[in-house]
Amino acid sequence: MVLKKESFWKNPNAMSGEIFSKKEAYDAQKQEKTRFQKRRNFGKSAKKFAVWIVVLMTVLFTGAGALVSLQNTSSQAPRISIEDYVARFPIQSREHIKVGESHPAYNSNPPTSGWHYEEEAKWRIYDEELPDEQLVHNLEHCGIWISYQPAISSSTKSAIAAFARQFPTKIIVTPRAKNDAPISLASWGLLMKLSDFDQDKMGAFVAAFINKNGPECGTQ
Repeated sequence: MVLKKESFWKNPNAMSGEIFSKKEAYDAQKQEKTRFQKRRNFGKSAKKFAVWIVVLMTVLFTGAGALVSLQNTSSQAPRISIEDYVARFPIQSREHIKVGESHPAYNSNPPTSGWHYEEEAKWRIYDEELPDEQLVHNLEHCGIWISYQPAISSSTKSAIAAFARQFPTKIIVTPRAKNDAPISLASWGLLMKLSDFDQDKMGAFVAAFINKNGPECGTQ
């Protein structure tokens, strides 16, 4: 049995009136179905690919927008340059003196260098004043001395103590009646005075100078 191709399955590449056997017609139909399925699958894949492209572009643009926003926020945030708040003083003598012995006047209030006792104070928080001459020795060992006027509020004193406890050593805290500012932070030859507790500025000062600034940083 023979069939005209166009009466069984259209083949645009065949000449009009061409005669196929039943098997040939079946094979042609099978091939056309295969080609149709491939085109259909390709169309589905293309649609999926397009969707993923849209999703990817959305994520990229969203992420880029968030990054720009973060950068703008960071650029607008205030950055503390500790040098803007620190006073520098000429280094005075490193001479050891006996307890109670007189010496020339210190060049800052509180002192940041100069004549000092042979024995430094232990690193901790004190409720009572200590001699300037003893604490200057701590500064020589690259420590930070936080002093405050005794009349500041109890909450401020607690905040200072909590701040100092973050550091296991090289920090000493005392009241000091002679201070001309509510809070002072001293390092060797350096002094920062604050009218209020400011954790950011205090943290920047400590980070910049603790165990880094002074002639005897290796000493405990």
